[in-house]
Amino acid sequence: CPVCAADYANCAKNAGGEVNPSEGTGEEDTVSENDLDGEAGIALMAADEDVEALAVGDEITYDGIRYVVTGNGEVEVGRQNVVSGSLVIPNYVEDNNRNRYRVTGIGFIAFSECSNLTSVTIPDSVTSIGSCAFLRCSNLTSVTIPDSVISIGFEAFSRCSNLTSVTIPDSVTSIGGHAFSECSNLTSITIPEV
Repeated sequence: CPVCAADYANCAKNAGGEVNPSEGTGEEDTVSENDLDGEAGIALMAADEDVEALAVGDEITYDGIRYVVTGNGEVEVGRQNVVSGSLVIPNYVEDNNRNRYRVTGIGFIAFSECSNLTSVTIPDSVTSIGSCAFLRCSNLTSVTIPDSVISIGFEAFSRCSNLTSVTIPDSVTSIGGHAFSECSNLTSITIPEV
């Protein structure tokens, strides 16, 4: 839609380095939570030195959500995922080779336009919520932001019209412009003392 395109362009303009992550090989791995063996999978990975980790920019699909490898065993939630209901983002995901990656960010437009998303729990491994990450999630009523988050991007929760309250943890040092703009039912926001 023309309005959405304008929103995305505005987010991209204000996102800084988030918009163009380094490109890897473009390979994608798909893994389901049912494929994981818990700690046994980690031991298996450690014992097999021939297992190759994905490159920066490669994608992993885990439980239907795309993640992008950012380096050093870390990933961020990739662009334009479609989810509904209550979402709990995991601390770690694995690729098909059982390489484990820590989820450290929610990227640019990661869940934007997910109008049936009602609540989000962000793990304590996440340090950044990208620009427009939850833009126009019109039925989002609840978000749990952990103490690990340092930055909240431009328009991260803009136009989440059913969001009623938000608590910003003491760890947050940067909040982008319009992060909560047009959240028409937002009646309570708790921000840390400076």
